[in-house]
Amino acid sequence: MIGKPSTAFFELALLDMGLQRDQILVIGDDTDSDIAVARNTELRSVLCKTGKYSDDYFIRSDTAPDHLIESFAELPALLASINQTYFIALI
Repeated sequence: MIGKPSTAFFELALLDMGLQRDQILVIGDDTDSDIAVARNTELRSVLCKTGKYSDDYFIRSDTAPDHLIESFAELPALLASINQTYFIALI
């Protein structure tokens, strides 16, 4: 069994769905698992300030997302501003 933060999970998903890396946007609330695995798999990432998110931990983290949003309600505007169609992996 594989799952996050295994890069194999995303590699298999890319292969299985026939998608390219630039078609994937990984969205999560955990810098260590969600954003780190996106970085390690060379996928773009969005950190959402919900759930496990912590300002203090984010500031100290060496792992930076490509984008930061306050809530999932901001996701449509972010996607519009990127002006590209993505497959979205919510993790």
